[in-house]
Amino acid sequence: MNDSAERSELSAPIWEFSDDSSTRAIVAYARGLISMVSSTLAEASSSPDELICDAVTVRFGGLTALDSVSFRIRGGEIFGLIGPNGAGKTTLTNVLSGFQKPSAGSVHLCGERIPDDQPHIVARRGIARTFQGGRVFPSLTVAENVEASALSVGASRNEARSSVEELCNWIGLTARLKTTASSLPYTDQRRLGIVRGLALKPKFLLLDEPAAGMSDGEAADLVESITKIPALFGCGIMLIEHNMQIIMNVCERVHVLDFGKTIAEGTPAEMQSHPEVLSAYLGKEDG
Repeated sequence: MNDSAERSELSAPIWEFSDDSSTRAIVAYARGLISMVSSTLAEASSSPDELICDAVTVRFGGLTALDSVSFRIRGGEIFGLIGPNGAGKTTLTNVLSGFQKPSAGSVHLCGERIPDDQPHIVARRGIARTFQGGRVFPSLTVAENVEASALSVGASRNEARSSVEELCNWIGLTARLKTTASSLPYTDQRRLGIVRGLALKPKFLLLDEPAAGMSDGEAADLVESITKIPALFGCGIMLIEHNMQIIMNVCERVHVLDFGKTIAEGTPAEMQSHPEVLSAYLGKEDG
């Protein structure tokens, strides 16, 4: 065989070497395996932490509280969710955290669909949340509240106690470790709610109006702490807040709901001049 013929044969597709069906089957299997491995490697190389809300709809009888809401939050991002009262923000938070089963649509965390209506499993998967009313264990001390959260996701007793020390020192509750939660001032109860969420070691922390009822100074101190969470604890944040100054100063992107529907999403600067957002908050002018 001359060099030209040899090169031609070597460059020929493998299935041209034989008409045997078993050879064809092996080639097909090998190609499928290569494709699968390549796909897996590609996913592994990109696999960012990401929380996806996909066309979520919630109906209560004849009332549609959420109507096909979709967005995605990147790991380490501070993402704002705003809207007038009754827009559906808390209902959406309940869906994302497993407290409310959607009528349609789904929620995905890091590429996997999270179960509906099972908050304890959702928390173990990596989504934690706070509540508007604090929702601490009133008869337990500050330390016991944080420790209980850590233990609930499988931490050992020593790990849980380490979490108490680290988190309470960070947010300024060290002096109150032995204080029962019911005896805490309102602002400290809100802080306790945040560190209880962080004790779950979440990939995403959903904060439902964490600064509500605080003075400007208290809110400013809390916001400073919130902005440090992604870097210190490695989780993304979805922040619901009526204080627009906080949203505009803290969030990288903002999603706006009105009457259960998405009306806009973009940077804080874009939302400040968006006509539909202004209309939702300020009302439409006649004429």
